[in-house]
Amino acid sequence: MVSDLLGIEEIVESGVNGVITPANDLSITADAIATLIAQPDRLKRLSAGARATDVSRWELDRLGEATTTVYLQARRMGQR
Repeated sequence: MVSDLLGIEEIVESGVNGVITPANDLSITADAIATLIAQPDRLKRLSAGARATDVSRWELDRLGEATTTVYLQARRMGQR
């Protein structure tokens, strides 16, 4: 459960790997929490989606490859 702050949509897809609620609406946030408590299967599905998103985006090998690519590009730019 997250608020709809800037950039959060890049990480959380509501209904797939979490629930996004309006930042300053406690009533909607409370309703969303109550819904997840009442629907444990939905909560499990969202939790599994969050884990899958986390692993696919932040896996160390993938991050290492991305970092290496950025460094190599910077190096090439510096050699020009």
